[in-house]
Amino acid sequence: MTILSESNLENDIEITKGIDLIDIFHAAHFKTYWISNQSPIGIWDNWVTVFANKSDSKQFVNISSNSSFEATYTTSYDSKLFNPFLKILEEPNKRKFIVIHLMGSHSSYAKRYPTKYDIFKGNDSRSQTIANYDNSVLYNDFIVDSLLKTIAGISAKNNIASSAIYLSDHGENVYDELNKVGHDYAKTLPKSNVEIPFMVWFSDHFIQLYPEKVNVIKSNKHAPFVSDDLFHSILDLNNITSSILNKKRSNFSPTYNEQRERVLEDKKNYDEK
Repeated sequence: MTILSESNLENDIEITKGIDLIDIFHAAHFKTYWISNQSPIGIWDNWVTVFANKSDSKQFVNISSNSSFEATYTTSYDSKLFNPFLKILEEPNKRKFIVIHLMGSHSSYAKRYPTKYDIFKGNDSRSQTIANYDNSVLYNDFIVDSLLKTIAGISAKNNIASSAIYLSDHGENVYDELNKVGHDYAKTLPKSNVEIPFMVWFSDHFIQLYPEKVNVIKSNKHAPFVSDDLFHSILDLNNITSSILNKKRSNFSPTYNEQRERVLEDKKNYDEK
């Protein structure tokens, strides 16, 4: 959850003591929302729920499991978030900061998509696992596309300046390296664990009002980036002034430093691997 706070791998600020995006958007008079298809309780989600509970409005749609670990073996499709998201967008509040926490392509991969998306097939255990993962990514593409179409429709209808960022908190190593599956590691992080999608979307009205933000991110679209800097990027994207903001770590800023070392959790430079 450090991607939502000033805490990162370089400053050693404890996540319990750092400022986070919920704090800042509250101070900037946004109404904050958190909707999630992941379990609110468990070894991987207790800290996430601390952030969620700080929001003005929160909703967990996946509460059939007793823990986040148990939830990985059960089915709860991300389409369950469509209606809560639409209701939030239709609320009259002008300023909204919304976090959508998808289940995405978490293992077990075969539990992540309905039968309609059972497209890819394998002929043994290994290839079937890869096929299940590919199917989960296909379904996740549908989910993200649907969410963006929803916000695009509401934004166009009401002439709202909106922006959206989609990214994963980690990748999945599906036999890419070390003949392993998942995102656990020992000593050295596999590249597949950390190479993640990063997508930015703007409404037409946002583009009209803030063309400089659009132009900068277009020019930076091939620039190296780490999700540790998402905190700074989101502040900069929303024109929020703060002494905490470091524009050299925002890929929406003309002063973004794409040359800095990207040292990861294993203390190794990603670009030297």
